[in-house]
Amino acid sequence: MGDMNARFAEAVLLGDISPELLTDQSIPVRRCLVPPDAIDERGRLSVETILRFGEQVRNSKDSTLLLTDLPLKMTPFVSIFGYTQRRKRLAVVSTAGLVNVDQPNRLSSRLQNVLAHELGHLSGLRHCKDRRCVMRPVIDASELDQRPLVPCTTCAAAAAG
Repeated sequence: MGDMNARFAEAVLLGDISPELLTDQSIPVRRCLVPPDAIDERGRLSVETILRFGEQVRNSKDSTLLLTDLPLKMTPFVSIFGYTQRRKRLAVVSTAGLVNVDQPNRLSSRLQNVLAHELGHLSGLRHCKDRRCVMRPVIDASELDQRPLVPCTTCAAAAAG
């Protein structure tokens, strides 16, 4: 299936986001302006449009992370923290909604959890129902605090095989 130790080959920062949020400091990072046509009237970033943009601005054919602080919009989801297009080796992740004013210190750990989940998709893993699996989908950011950073044994075996 894929390598569960996979990492992003590059990161493209979209919007006013700090590169220090990425714990892997060896990843090449650069900034791009968000294309105005990707943002709707409510300030949300269209996942489909930003992934097309990502194909144009990427420097690597390996996995590219598009990281933004704008909320993501994708039908039929009410809220979405990240999305991966495996065949194109692109993932978009948003920090919007990962914290609230009562928990500002949660951003880094929650972001790492979302990144681990999207890397799982890039490795070929699908969503899992096991509560002990990073591939379990979440709806609320607080669920990220309980979701582990690694796949369950079933998903790990699938990734290895």
